[in-house]
Amino acid sequence: LTQQTSTSPKSMEVWKKILIGVPVVLISVVLLAFVAAWLLEDKIKQKIVAEINEQVTVPVQVKGGIDFSLLRHFPYAALMFNKVSVNDRLQSGSKKLLYAQEVSFLCNIYSLFGNEIEFSKIVMREGELNLYKDELGRNNFDILKPQKSATKNSLTIQLKKAEVKGVKFTYVDKTQSVSVNLKLNNVFLSGNFKDEYFLLYSKSKIFVNRIVVNGEEFLNGKSISADVTLDVNKKQKKFNFKKGEIALDETAFSITGFFTALKNGTQLDFKLLNEGKDIRNLFALLPEGYKTHFANANGSGEYSIAADVKGVVSKNSFPKVNVSADL
Repeated sequence: LTQQTSTSPKSMEVWKKILIGVPVVLISVVLLAFVAAWLLEDKIKQKIVAEINEQVTVPVQVKGGIDFSLLRHFPYAALMFNKVSVNDRLQSGSKKLLYAQEVSFLCNIYSLFGNEIEFSKIVMREGELNLYKDELGRNNFDILKPQKSATKNSLTIQLKKAEVKGVKFTYVDKTQSVSVNLKLNNVFLSGNFKDEYFLLYSKSKIFVNRIVVNGEEFLNGKSISADVTLDVNKKQKKFNFKKGEIALDETAFSITGFFTALKNGTQLDFKLLNEGKDIRNLFALLPEGYKTHFANANGSGEYSIAADVKGVVSKNSFPKVNVSADL
């Protein structure tokens, strides 16, 4: 026996209305959100500019105007600052603490309609970031006002993600005799930055122009890829490696341990492990001052190296390093 069923014309009509109605409703809601957000554009621009300058000690200058977009970083709404700069409060001259062709604050589109606008992601493109600490330990990057002095407002910046692309980075620390010059090709950070304790996830692609520590040069002209997770304790300024995978050109390292920022130095306590298939890659990683001793060294084959690093890096001290190797 075969049973045949047929759909009544009335049922077909209902399904047609559903199939047509649902997309129309969804499109209408999205369009309504876009139109409403566009109407709020001036309010958002004025509010964020006023509040940012209310919370920093060095004024943020925006010379290229401010754009509001619902499409460029969709599904986020984006407030894009063009040609942004922040002056260096310690060093005079043309060098800025920060300069960027674009700095964008991203938020959920629907948060625009509430009493509070919460920005959860920041994107910085094409520029430079120059951090500096003088001999007395004063720095040029601690520019946020204490939380208690900031006025109560309806703007919250609770960053959980940050992305940096095509930015030159320099760091000079006179207390530790350290000078760093990098190109941040692509750096992604994720974590609850406002919390005292949080996990910081990061993936980076960096090119080393120059690193100098106590007069010794390291890793000049090397490309670095890193996948690192840190357990951050902001109160103690301690950073514990939960995951550390770093590749220098073709040489990969794993890192365990921690480091702590001190007033006049950095305390290190960690282990590096490197296993490779070509020992010649190691010679390229040696500090410039040591390479001459290995000018005629050559070889091939697999190897394994483990290094324990413990102590304080400062202007007058260097950590103890124990190295073991297998060939």
